[in-house]
Amino acid sequence: MINRTRGFLLASLVLWGCVFVSSSGQVVWARPRPVDSDVKYLKCDVCLAAAIRLHEYGSSRGTKLSESELLDMLESFCDPFLPAGGWIPFMEILHNKEDKRLELKTHDKPGKCDRDCATMSKACTDAIDDVVYDMAEFYVSHKDADVEAIGKKMCYEIGTTCKESVPPVSDDWKGTGYTPASEEDVEMDKLRRMSKGNVQVIGPDEIPKMMEEINDMENVDEGTAATEQQDQAATEEQEEEDEHDAL
Repeated sequence: MINRTRGFLLASLVLWGCVFVSSSGQVVWARPRPVDSDVKYLKCDVCLAAAIRLHEYGSSRGTKLSESELLDMLESFCDPFLPAGGWIPFMEILHNKEDKRLELKTHDKPGKCDRDCATMSKACTDAIDDVVYDMAEFYVSHKDADVEAIGKKMCYEIGTTCKESVPPVSDDWKGTGYTPASEEDVEMDKLRRMSKGNVQVIGPDEIPKMMEEINDMENVDEGTAATEQQDQAATEEQEEEDEHDAL
């Protein structure tokens, strides 16, 4: 069983680069790491993009939207691997060299969530984490607010992300770009969302330790199998001796 699981784990590593299955059958996924130094360049644009998504969500729910429901949604609003944060993989970071700034472009289909996606997620968290409760209260009492009003409130007034000064972006800035999500990526996203509590999220630094633990378990399993084979051979030999003595 361990060999089969480990083989599937390694196959998953080749296919997806960050998805594993532990010896217990648990799906283990290494979350891509953000570039912290890029967050400051993106916070305002990501905040305004979040305001658009908030308006879309509120409009779809209409008068049924309660403050508690909105709070629940906003709790995972910046996680691209949960339904509420599913808007983030649609965006791409572009480098505007003329204005020395980073910009966001929205695609029709989701992209593979790699380093840039993780950076946008971090920018979103930094931009709105402290204003979630105030924004939920504001929106529920102003359901007719348009996108501009929501963006102004979330990014300039309650939150001040878009008031912060941002240094120019270096000409040699490099991002990961936009890669349309493959069928495998889409399936793994579904698996993560469906598995819920049975998905363990780990960081890249933890992968070697996990591999070592699986190797140790594999060695134990092989040792147990060898002992069982020896015991079986000894039993068969004893049975042959007993049959010979009986004759």
